[in-house]
Amino acid sequence: MINKSNDTFNNKKLKFLELEKEKIYPFLKKEFYTVNSMYLLGVGIDQESDIYTYLVNKKYVIEFDLSRIDGKIVKNEIISLEDYEKSIQGKGVAKKRSRDYLKSILNNQ
Repeated sequence: MINKSNDTFNNKKLKFLELEKEKIYPFLKKEFYTVNSMYLLGVGIDQESDIYTYLVNKKYVIEFDLSRIDGKIVKNEIISLEDYEKSIQGKGVAKKRSRDYLKSILNNQ
């Protein structure tokens, strides 16, 4: 028996990996010149675009919009890792999850 939910998940994962390879990585390379590492920290949805947040080279956090209409990428901001860490301090489940996830990335050197 074929598990359709696994097939759907795998298809979405493959499409995202293709998107990373063809659109996101070249954009990050243009912004940072050298990309030794890139970690997806979060994804948000806006009316016509997806909002991505990445940790790049374990030093910088970049947020950008990727249009679902024409595929264009617009940079929103680049902040230091230290400033990002400050932004996820405080109470709340989402902030705790963000801190835990970031810690797992940084400890996995």
